[in-house]
Amino acid sequence: MDVYLRDQGRPFTIDRVQQIGGQIISGLKYLHERKIIHQDLKPSNILFGGDYETIKLIDLGVSNRLDKTRANTRAADRGTYRYMSPEQLNGSLSFKTDIWAFGCVLL
Repeated sequence: MDVYLRDQGRPFTIDRVQQIGGQIISGLKYLHERKIIHQDLKPSNILFGGDYETIKLIDLGVSNRLDKTRANTRAADRGTYRYMSPEQLNGSLSFKTDIWAFGCVLL
């Protein structure tokens, strides 16, 4: 997504933001239904398909299963600070962590 944003050179239309945002939310919904928190959602972890229409969430290397999160390393030690929720910075994770990062990505 970083390359796409750089190549665009102009702000997206509201329709394009809704299209992209809807696909990101669908991907997060899929993960959350499986009790997985992405934990590092940011533009460089969002790819476009060759048609620039299909969104793919990548880099689940620091993701956590919600039911095992407490046993893993501290939440604030994993992810990208710029996109971390206040709870994550305090060492706690929930699905809200990804929703916060989603808002940061949209901004």
